[in-house]
Amino acid sequence: MRRRLTTILVTMLLAAGAVLAGGSPASAASCSGNNCSGMNPNSTGCSTASAYTQATANAGYGDWNLELRRSSQCNSYWARVTGYHHVGYVGATISVDRRYDYNGYTAYQSVHVDHGQALAYTNMWGRVSGYSFRACLTFDQGLGTACTGWYS
Repeated sequence: MRRRLTTILVTMLLAAGAVLAGGSPASAASCSGNNCSGMNPNSTGCSTASAYTQATANAGYGDWNLELRRSSQCNSYWARVTGYHHVGYVGATISVDRRYDYNGYTAYQSVHVDHGQALAYTNMWGRVSGYSFRACLTFDQGLGTACTGWYS
């Protein structure tokens, strides 16, 4: 009787393990690191794959939030602006800048944000050793720029 009960329990545990192992991760990403450069964080799954806000900035013009976003699973950065509403009814350009720490060379991914646009984001830069990243928002009509700090 004891041996039969042990056999039944082992069989049940093995069956439960097989069911659990068959599932797939809820937020599987389709790229990682430098393979994410130039790609959309939403369509690749990076915007939900262990994504968090690394830093924020606000220049005091209107009501908006600029974020430098990072996905630890995708090992990449991008810029996002939410709730953009400029009091002067002008647009802006957001960018995620990448610079090589030793020579200061900067490249960027950018997108234009129209007045009243609730959400906008750039494509990504994959995180590579020796590079730093920041998010910037530059208002149209020369009204100024706000940036986060540099992060690596």
